Amino acid sequence: MAELILTFPIDGTPVKKETKGFTGKKCMSATKFIEDALGTPEGRKFKSEYYEDTNKEQEQDRLKH
Repeated sequence: MAELILTFPIDGTPVKKETKGFTGKKCMSATKFIEDALGTPEGRKFKSEYYEDTNKEQEQDRLKH
């Protein structure tokens, strides 16, 4: 099950957002509405799941050729 986890620090620092259960760039589309409202975070870090779909697509392309 895919999840969006938002942390609103009480000290006024920017909202932290985390996704779970997404692969590839699906996390980006799932959180777009948050970034539209709150801005794009600085120092964005991607989990290994972000690269999964890209790696699978590259492997499929390599096998076709």
